[in-house]
Amino acid sequence: MKFLVPVLAVLVAVVAAKPVDQNVAVTQDTAGNYKLVVNLNGQSRAEQGNADGTVSGSYSYVDANGVLQTVQYTAGPDGFRATGNHLPMAPVDHAVPVSETEEVRSARALHLSLLNKGEPEKLCCVV
Repeated sequence: MKFLVPVLAVLVAVVAAKPVDQNVAVTQDTAGNYKLVVNLNGQSRAEQGNADGTVSGSYSYVDANGVLQTVQYTAGPDGFRATGNHLPMAPVDHAVPVSETEEVRSARALHLSLLNKGEPEKLCCVV
């Protein structure tokens, strides 16, 4: 009887355990190129690296809301760049350049004329 309880507990644990859905594939050549594919419990990653050091790939996961999120990325001379519909975007700057007023234009012209004449000492007194 003492032997039966642990055996039954192990059997229940084995039957109740969820099967792990996994797949891993890696290929690499002697030049430094490689491909990696990983699928594990609803998450996935695919990546390709080249001999020149550039890398591109993607990964997917299910977020806290149950939505599948996918990120695609590249890495190389321009740095790491990632894109995905759920990633924040930098705001677009719609600023309009400020144009000079007539007062600023005339003050600038006077300033430059005094510099060109070799009279920088007069700059302090110009109003």
